[in-house]
Amino acid sequence: MIDLVGESAKRLAVVGPGVHVEVAYYGEIREYVGRKRERREVPPPGTVQALVEDVAREAGFDESAVGRADLIVLVDGTNVRQLGGLDTRLSDGATVSLSGQPMAE
Repeated sequence: MIDLVGESAKRLAVVGPGVHVEVAYYGEIREYVGRKRERREVPPPGTVQALVEDVAREAGFDESAVGRADLIVLVDGTNVRQLGGLDTRLSDGATVSLSGQPMAE
């Protein structure tokens, strides 16, 4: 007999919950989000893009516009352009700074 419930639990254990990061908002993004900082869980796959899309969705913007946004994103003080871009994987406890203009239609 195959234990499907046990197998599902094993897969969830491998994927795990999202990572938790500290997010600091600057510029116009802060105005739209309505806060200076917050601790956030980043949905899987735990990338900068997943975080920015989640923030955009919550603020009422179209998350598909993320690539067109005038954003500056720093992870622990380093611009993501010097890392892996929006595909940069975030680690638990990282500090992400978001600055710039929100995602326009």
